[in-house]
Amino acid sequence: MKLRFWMMMALVCIGGALASELVVWCAVCRDILGRLAGHGHLVALVHQRGIYESDLENGTSKEQLIAAQNVHWLSRNESVPKAMVDRDYDLIKAQFVDENGFQSALRSNWLWPVCLRAEIEEQRRDLRWIDNKISTVLINVSDDECRQFYEAHRDAFVQPLRFRANHIFFAAPDGYPAEVIETKRRAIEAVATDLARGADFSRLAAQFSEDEATKANGGDLNYFSSWRIMPEFFGAIAKLRVGETSEPFRSHLGFHIARLIDIKAARALSFEEARPEVVLALENEKRRRALQSLVAGLVRRAGFVRSSR
Repeated sequence: MKLRFWMMMALVCIGGALASELVVWCAVCRDILGRLAGHGHLVALVHQRGIYESDLENGTSKEQLIAAQNVHWLSRNESVPKAMVDRDYDLIKAQFVDENGFQSALRSNWLWPVCLRAEIEEQRRDLRWIDNKISTVLINVSDDECRQFYEAHRDAFVQPLRFRANHIFFAAPDGYPAEVIETKRRAIEAVATDLARGADFSRLAAQFSEDEATKANGGDLNYFSSWRIMPEFFGAIAKLRVGETSEPFRSHLGFHIARLIDIKAARALSFEEARPEVVLALENEKRRRALQSLVAGLVRRAGFVRSSR
């Protein structure tokens, strides 16, 4: 009796294991379970991960999801430096006014800091794997290709109207508490008063500006056009004459005082001047094609793909 009992138990265990494997591997079973769970039909099966109709509701294509899931699988052994994850995490965190706002956003998305870090690391692994694959494609751009592209797109290679300006900046982004914004407003007005009394612009920028990238150089932004800087700032600069200093004004990032240093008129670029942009455009196009080819190959690796109806 004991022997029969243990033989029956073994058969039950084996049967259970086979049933679970059937559920994992069998597309028909996964399709039925997906519909029962309200996810719709199974669209694709990639490394035992199901992609369902509900996953397509945000506009992402079936091919994109299949490729992404394959990349997750293939990139699993890629190493990502902790410093890179920390940097991305801090950049996300910096988008919020304070720690409470950040933690509230995490909770509303059913996330914890450790989960966010894990997602960042996964995305970085994926990107590293893709970069490594694309970098193996030989992307050379010949001089003839460059000249043909330049001649066909001459209108695109125009240097727009550019300004050079210095600025003093106090951070007060939209959404900051009203009392903080008012404090920054008073601070910029005090700087404007000092400038009106003859204080040196570069010295005040180095002392007070909250733009860490420019304050050591007197707030010098170098040359910029309308597409490289925020519209509010460009609009204020365009009203100035060379050497003139603006009144304090606000952008969506905070408060500014700007001094116009120089103006360069718009002009067409010669082939040699445009060449770096031409090479970059052609290289990007070849990388785009290489990425399309990579995605097509990843889609073909799916274990099951439902045909379009």
